[in-house]
Amino acid sequence: MNNENVPFKQDEKLEATRLFSAKRCFDAFVEKGGILQSIHHPSEATAPLVQINEGDIVYPVCSGGLCRSQTLWALLSSFTDKITLIPPHAARFGWDPYDGNIYRSLNYLHEIMPDEFSLCFGMEKALRFGFENHEEWLSIEESSSSEGLKKISGFYDLYYFSPPQGKGRRVYITFSRNAHVVLHRLNQTNESLNNVLVIFIDIEDIITTPPEFLHTTPRSVKAYQHFSNIISKLLVHCQT
Repeated sequence: MNNENVPFKQDEKLEATRLFSAKRCFDAFVEKGGILQSIHHPSEATAPLVQINEGDIVYPVCSGGLCRSQTLWALLSSFTDKITLIPPHAARFGWDPYDGNIYRSLNYLHEIMPDEFSLCFGMEKALRFGFENHEEWLSIEESSSSEGLKKISGFYDLYYFSPPQGKGRRVYITFSRNAHVVLHRLNQTNESLNNVLVIFIDIEDIITTPPEFLHTTPRSVKAYQHFSNIISKLLVHCQT
């Protein structure tokens, strides 16, 4: 159930801990200087646009880092001469123990599903952020300890949610319940969130679960194209 006082969907695990509720995360984020842009009806012609400026550091985020954030990454990949594009992040079903637990196992079966991303975009999917540490972190997942969880959290604290070198605006573009997670992690890692924009696009993973009217299979070219068409109409690329 959504809290009427916040303009994004709640992550149930964070909401269950009162300290990390959506309302508290949103209030703390704004108090630290962060800006949230919410797009609640992205497929409508009146949906607000996403402004990407030259010099921005853009972070695509979705639950497993497999479909929505990969599509956004593909759409922005031709602008890497003007922006810094960070690889997709799996916010809820990846390595980052955002609530003190790793939920990586919930995504293993999804990773072996037939997938036509490369046929749609003419490129392979990006290696998700932090997944270069797979072998090392797998042992932590299999036998988690406070030290191991702290090590993984520290990696994302330092390299994903903390300010990078340079003066570019940090722009986190995310979907559905992931906005709650992103705000929570940014609050944990930053004293100030000036020059940080989180864009929440209220859309589920319609690539893996395409609408019936498409008459297509999960993660097909048609499903990717449908999602891509919605998102690309929102993007205003690289204005100076």
